[in-house]
Amino acid sequence: MIINMMSNPTMTKPIKRGETKTIKGQLTYSEVQRNIWKPINRQELTFKQFAYYVGQEGHLWKSSLMSGAKNTDFEKAYVMSLDFDDGLTIEQFISNSKDLGLEPSFIYKTFSHTEEQHRFRVIWRLNTPIEDPQLKTAIQLMLMEVFPECDANCKDLSRLWVGGKEVVNYKYENTLNIENLINAVVNSISVKDEKNATRNLKAFYKKLGINVYNKYPFILKSEEIHENPNNIYNWEFRKNPQLLDKNTKNIIYDDFLFSFDNNSYNTTKATNRSAKIQTVKGEKIKKTKIDFMKLYHKCQLFNDFINGEKLEHKEIYHLSTNLYDFEKYPTVLSEILKKYNYNNWENKYNTYVTALNYGYAPSRCSNKCKYYNECSNPKNIKEKYYKKENKAKKVAEYKGLKLKTVEAELRKDYETLKEVPKNVFTFVKAPTGIGKSKLLETIDLSNTIVAVSNHRLGAQLYEDLLRNPLNYGLVYAKPLKIDRLPDELKYKIQKYYDLGLHGEVKNEVYEEIKRLNKEGLEGKKHPKYYEDLKEYLDNIAEIQEATSLLYTHQRMSFGTNNSQIDTIIIDEDFLKSFIKYDYFTFEEVFENINQIRRWSEKFSNERSKFYLNYLDMFEVFEAFQMDIQTHNNQWIKNPLKQLILEGGFRELLIKFIKENKDNMSMPIFKIINAEYISLKNSYIHFVNGEDIKGLNKYRVIVLSATLDEKIHTKFIEKYLPDKEIKFKDYGEVELKANIYCDCSYSFSRFTLKNQSEKANKKLDEILSSDKYENIITFLDNDLVNLEGYNKKRITHYGAVEGLNGYEGQNLCVLGTPHFNSAIYEAYGVLLTGKSPVSNDWKVKRVTKNGFEFDMNTYKSEEDKIFTDIQLYFLYSELVQAIGRARGIRFSCDIYVYSSMPIAGCTLI
Repeated sequence: MIINMMSNPTMTKPIKRGETKTIKGQLTYSEVQRNIWKPINRQELTFKQFAYYVGQEGHLWKSSLMSGAKNTDFEKAYVMSLDFDDGLTIEQFISNSKDLGLEPSFIYKTFSHTEEQHRFRVIWRLNTPIEDPQLKTAIQLMLMEVFPECDANCKDLSRLWVGGKEVVNYKYENTLNIENLINAVVNSISVKDEKNATRNLKAFYKKLGINVYNKYPFILKSEEIHENPNNIYNWEFRKNPQLLDKNTKNIIYDDFLFSFDNNSYNTTKATNRSAKIQTVKGEKIKKTKIDFMKLYHKCQLFNDFINGEKLEHKEIYHLSTNLYDFEKYPTVLSEILKKYNYNNWENKYNTYVTALNYGYAPSRCSNKCKYYNECSNPKNIKEKYYKKENKAKKVAEYKGLKLKTVEAELRKDYETLKEVPKNVFTFVKAPTGIGKSKLLETIDLSNTIVAVSNHRLGAQLYEDLLRNPLNYGLVYAKPLKIDRLPDELKYKIQKYYDLGLHGEVKNEVYEEIKRLNKEGLEGKKHPKYYEDLKEYLDNIAEIQEATSLLYTHQRMSFGTNNSQIDTIIIDEDFLKSFIKYDYFTFEEVFENINQIRRWSEKFSNERSKFYLNYLDMFEVFEAFQMDIQTHNNQWIKNPLKQLILEGGFRELLIKFIKENKDNMSMPIFKIINAEYISLKNSYIHFVNGEDIKGLNKYRVIVLSATLDEKIHTKFIEKYLPDKEIKFKDYGEVELKANIYCDCSYSFSRFTLKNQSEKANKKLDEILSSDKYENIITFLDNDLVNLEGYNKKRITHYGAVEGLNGYEGQNLCVLGTPHFNSAIYEAYGVLLTGKSPVSNDWKVKRVTKNGFEFDMNTYKSEEDKIFTDIQLYFLYSELVQAIGRARGIRFSCDIYVYSSMPIAGCTLI
């Protein structure tokens, strides 16, 4: 942005003609006005710099970029601003503006501001600069109408603003929302004098010099111009071209069409006089009858609204743009707003009137709804309401091989697994229950790490592997037992784990052992937890000397410093442990970053050891904040990553965490290490796959039933380009069990929260069945409550791997375990380096496991890799769940209620 701006060394208001200077160097208004527009004072700044200079340093600035001192010298405007000197506190203004969907980008306190008398200026960042003076004036007057407590004199184009002494409520992501401004303006005028609202609105439109569309200012969204049959371009211009083609000035700004009277605006005075505004009437909107109870069960946002959970302005706007043409919606809207005492409820209700007036296209759920990712990503609420139930169809016959045939081939291959060259990365895909883990007992594990998915499976496999005399030297990397630790030590260690500083755990344990040993010399008895700490350190020492090791996937992803190891055998799919994905709120990330910045200011002295790291860090943090917001909803390379390459910065960061760990709320190293980041709906997502590189110097064998050749191969090609890849798929095995799949309801997390009466009856029927006792479903009891059904939740999605003891028992697998779509994108961006071509989703026919079925997924065919990843995640979770019954070895019945059918199943 470019601003006319001058420094203000005395941090005071300039003095007027005739006044006496009270401070040396104090500026006068006349000298400021003579000079501020000159080229030397045209400052090109980032928005954050602008906020700092005017809000903290008191710089003088013009509300518009000017080439001279008069209104006629207007060039463009990058911000909108209002001045408040009386009658309103900053907190009251923030509350009001949030309520209207018009929260500003920042506020600054003026020099005369006190706690008793709030005086402040409000700034809105514009999505794009305004280049037309009439448009700038119109938006200024609209803001002043919505916030009547502001100074009514501060409206001219060349307005000089004096800076302030403190910035508050800085939120770069906030920009001036034109739709919310229109809604607020019409509501503000209408509620003042309801009897004369029409007359007063018309008078205000004349003041703006703007034409009228139905009863509202002629400001049409571009999506209505291009998509909606009721809009002025597609209907009015075609039918009545004479209406607005004479004496009309049309301006396209920020994806809106503004239509003004072309002859009334006086740039010198920045006013409209004798405006001849024209009125256009659009086609009447046809109303549709719907079942609001069905909508209540299908849309969680609408469900929340009806149940009295207070929605934000943007969420009510989202409901209104989707539901305004449904009969009885205005009644429902009005009743709920009044029933639950919404502040300024008329403005919320006016979202319906505004949408009806303009014939708005339905707003997208991806932009407005917090439930978007867990709701199968619908395009909008209407699509969600009208979506048909899923229908699956078999397209290929299940051809299972004999169990003994596959076992014999697998046993033969195991004998030569460790004979392949070290540069070979081997994938072995074989069905769950075939005995992949059991066969590990038969081979020599010298110089080998076996990695399993969790400690439950690790403890069990450890005992099994020791049955082979060749494996007596096997060392199991056990977790630190923390149950008996004193609370303070337990808190410290857990905090280090949470922050991703596993190395610091070892240091903390070592220091505690040292302290306890010193007490022992003084005659004090060691506490019980001493043995736990000693066992942990002894285990670490054993790991460094062992010739064979048993790790979890998570432990393996951190690497090993044992030089005797040349082979790694990974039991079950490893990607979810080696690919580090997480997300945190925008506010949380920047609060943690700002903590680091504030703390590190102590190193700003040039003689400080960390001086250069301090300078680099500030520069990188600035780039991070700018990039993440500029590329909203897109994945970009992580600007923070360059910091971790600096050894000095790592040392600086560890020092910070040790001193401030109690105030840290996220693993900062994990975030700085991430390859890609993305800002989505106020959350910053992080992903990093570079832990896979740690497998490069080993011979690697992966054994799993859920491998996807396309996806897994691509990851190895990217991170281990020197490896030769071998993928052995043993195919499907004849089933002894019967698998029955019912795909009529998805029973996803979202649909379980919003069940229709019909779906509730189906769920009750499933839970009441006497065909099974064991159930695998979601963890949350609020989603599937088994109380009173005589059923047992043996485990839940996300914790099925390694669970034994249910072989040959009938089983019910209930629900479609969708993941947040950001996870699919995170994996996809690691493979492609690109975000999805489109964020739009649609219900498409997809094929998997010999079946064709409906799935809500990425709309664009160019985004097929993301759909493939989505299918991989769903398939992995469901296959692991049904595998608990060991259906290839035991006769039993397995019932699956999910939108994805399973290979070899019978559709019911």
